[in-house]
Amino acid sequence: MEKLKHKFKTWWPLWALLFITFTVYQQVGSFELINYDDNRYVTDNPDIIDFSFKGIVKMLFAPEYTEELVPPLTSLSLAMNYAVHELNPGGYHKINLLFHLINIVLVVVLIMRVSGNNKWASLFVAAVFAFHPSTTEAVAWVAARKEVQYSMFYLLAALMALKYWETKKTKHYIAVLILFILSYFSKYAAAAFPVFYVAMAILWQKRKDFKKVILESIPFFLFPLYSVYLSLGGRAFFNPYTPDASRDALESISSETLYASFTFFQKLVLGGYSLLHYVKSFLFPFHQQIIYPYPQLDAEGSLPPNFLLYLLGWSILLLAGFYWWKKREIQSSLVGFGIIFFFVHIALVLHVLPIGGRVVVAERYSYLPYIGLAAVGFSFLNRLPKNTSIIVGIGYLVVLLGFTSIRLPQWSNSETIFSDLVDKEPEYATGFISLGSYYYNVGNDREAEPLFLRAIEINPKAELAYLNLGAIYVRSDQLDKAHKYLSKGLEIAPNSAGIHYNMALVYIKRNILGKALSHFEAVTEHGGYGNFHGMAHYHAGRINFVQGNFKIAKEHFTKSLWTQPDFEHAHNNLGMTNAALGEHKEALPHFQRALQLNPGFWMARYQLCVSQFALQNWDAVENLSNQLIQQQPKEPAPYYYLGRALHAKGNVDKGCEAIRNAARGGFEEAQQKMPALCP
Repeated sequence: MEKLKHKFKTWWPLWALLFITFTVYQQVGSFELINYDDNRYVTDNPDIIDFSFKGIVKMLFAPEYTEELVPPLTSLSLAMNYAVHELNPGGYHKINLLFHLINIVLVVVLIMRVSGNNKWASLFVAAVFAFHPSTTEAVAWVAARKEVQYSMFYLLAALMALKYWETKKTKHYIAVLILFILSYFSKYAAAAFPVFYVAMAILWQKRKDFKKVILESIPFFLFPLYSVYLSLGGRAFFNPYTPDASRDALESISSETLYASFTFFQKLVLGGYSLLHYVKSFLFPFHQQIIYPYPQLDAEGSLPPNFLLYLLGWSILLLAGFYWWKKREIQSSLVGFGIIFFFVHIALVLHVLPIGGRVVVAERYSYLPYIGLAAVGFSFLNRLPKNTSIIVGIGYLVVLLGFTSIRLPQWSNSETIFSDLVDKEPEYATGFISLGSYYYNVGNDREAEPLFLRAIEINPKAELAYLNLGAIYVRSDQLDKAHKYLSKGLEIAPNSAGIHYNMALVYIKRNILGKALSHFEAVTEHGGYGNFHGMAHYHAGRINFVQGNFKIAKEHFTKSLWTQPDFEHAHNNLGMTNAALGEHKEALPHFQRALQLNPGFWMARYQLCVSQFALQNWDAVENLSNQLIQQQPKEPAPYYYLGRALHAKGNVDKGCEAIRNAARGGFEEAQQKMPALCP
């Protein structure tokens, strides 16, 4: 009993920490998916909807979306969610929170190991990690699943590395490697691990066997080469599904100034800005926002002059840190661990190296690095008088909790998070585009239209504003306006799949099928963002079907189903195309799949009946005809097929009665066949 009481007394603060975190964050279970990356990761991600063995293999080795966007193990995690929750956002949010709670425990264990079992150090660092408002992005945003997931495996790998350094056992080294691989294929930011491994071994543990350290780290360094391959435009091998999406188009979603437009010197300056921002945000955690855009270059391509101060500040901070490191001999202490942990992991997201992201700063990027700053912070607190350190430490944690409580509700849905961004960045076009997209998606075009127009005022090259304005005007049949804005959009982005898609819809509504087809084909040629690619194949298939180009139509409908395997209309149209080519046996499974997806799909049932008739499967024809008559008793065609089935099975009287009903209803084939069948 005494041992049990001692254990409870030792660990009750951890349980309290987990309880407080859960209490603050449990509201995420009612949050929605947002129209910024959650579409790519969940709602429009065809990789996660098939959790069969075949689907998992495709997800891991030939994903629809490039692995650079959605790493395979993150897709697998989201696929598990989809198998249980489908598109119910609550389940996805709750799993994100579960990862965060697990990570809090792992942080406690890690800091215990590196601080000599200092439980107060471990609890303080874990509390900062749990409560910091910058953490909300990684937990409350489903698209940030890879952040909390990779961090779990990463922290486990770090703990196992400490274990291996103690035991020198091969099994522990293999465990480190496996955990690192799991982390890496959850998010490629785990590429920092080999640098962390070497830095900890040489600088923190002060190992002198440099050759062995390097040999141990070589397998870890091999994987970041894959990140370099991805950053240079590489894609998943053996992927027969979707063509590459335009990286510039994806970057332009959140940045009017693209990373590639900066010189190396400018990237150094921006690196200083990012570093100082993360340090400032750690100490003074307010003014969080979903996107921190790159600064706009002036007409000469230069950064604002005040940004040069950030390079100076960065240099001073690094020099001071290096001097302090050497002077105080803190390498093997908790503060030494914190400095290594922070700088190794933050360096990867400063965008100085050619692995630029779409934003200059992101709250989720600080999820792991702030563990290091919290460790440094505790070391400073520990130098204060005891009562002062307790007051300052608890006060800081209360402030963090307060700002997190304010920040969390802003992640409730697209409207709340992008209204916040528009308020904080009134000269940033993407904020208006994202908020406008939310209103467009919920059918509120009146609110959406002025937001897109404002985005174009701010940035006349805002491709997505033209795309969405065109979509609004197509939906409201204002075809001249739609054509005007979509044409301007194509001048700016001639390879935009979305703009081509909406322009094709303009021509369909004007019944100019040739031009519509050329734009749909442009969509399929330039790659797919969202559902544009699959829907373009679908519509191209429909146009070719109407024009009698059945083989081409079949190819388009087949490709449409690659990206939309549960699209019942594509299955139905592919079945009709098979039937038109005389391939009635091949048509049957597509009609059956369409009916499985939508049991009330009358046309799919009718076409299935027609193909069964062509194959002379009379029992199936009789059964399907009766179902069709029950659904729509005034339709004459099913009576004809029922009559033919009964006639073929020897029930001539009832068969002829049904055929006459069809003829009286105006079904032409019944009128033609009746004299011969029922004289």
